[in-house]
Amino acid sequence: MLTINNRHKEDSPEFNTEDFNLKHFYFENEFNDQLVYVWNYRTRKAAVYCGDTDWKKHNVKQGVAKGLEADCSERMWVMACWFATGGIQDLKEKYRIMACCFPSVFS
Repeated sequence: MLTINNRHKEDSPEFNTEDFNLKHFYFENEFNDQLVYVWNYRTRKAAVYCGDTDWKKHNVKQGVAKGLEADCSERMWVMACWFATGGIQDLKEKYRIMACCFPSVFS
């Protein structure tokens, strides 16, 4: 069980940490900005929730949280979570034709 002290809006979302199809990652930067990355193994989709946006859901596509104005450390963290949850595998599948031409990039 992960417990996070909310430093933002009073009514923050409750993340379902008992669903084994979901994997949660937590980040807090030097300004106490809080983000939660949620990966769904079943749907192979991810979303980021950010305290600065009143915990609004930001869908992740190719390592970028859509609609989230993030600083460098937050963008790097989202990309790292995306890679950790198999994002590169999705790119390999999408660009498998290019893998023949650029094997070192897709190995």
